Amino acid sequence: MLNPPTITSDKITILQNPKLEEMEKVAQDQQGVLHRKILYNKYDKPNGINVKKMPIDFDNAVREVNSLSITNDFDAFITFRNESTNETYQLVKIEDNLWYADAPIKDGSDWEGYYWGCRADTKSILNTLERFFEEGGNWFHTLPFTMRRYKK
Repeated sequence: MLNPPTITSDKITILQNPKLEEMEKVAQDQQGVLHRKILYNKYDKPNGINVKKMPIDFDNAVREVNSLSITNDFDAFITFRNESTNETYQLVKIEDNLWYADAPIKDGSDWEGYYWGCRADTKSILNTLERFFEEGGNWFHTLPFTMRRYKK
């Protein structure tokens, strides 16, 4: 199987389906731009966006979160995955200043199980996102998560 191409510009390098070693190299080359090996997925049906497993830094993460469409039916969401800690932070924008956030427990393909979920305002969501990107950041305790069960 051939490796997909790497797209580069003078500001950022985007890897198509990156491996952890490639991410580390790019992170070193970009002087820490890809802090803590965080990948993101973004699905925004109203805007025709579908991004999967792309490296991202905090500043770009904030831009992506702020550009997410408002939806009540999960037609737009963004997921951040820390490949070092296996932690996931997912967001859906419900209103201008109201978000749904969750953190699945042992997520994966064809997932069924428990997760932590809550609703919060934009300021709280972005504060938690900043902590998610910090090394050793205590991000999980910044929102009023409650445990829930997802069953198919």
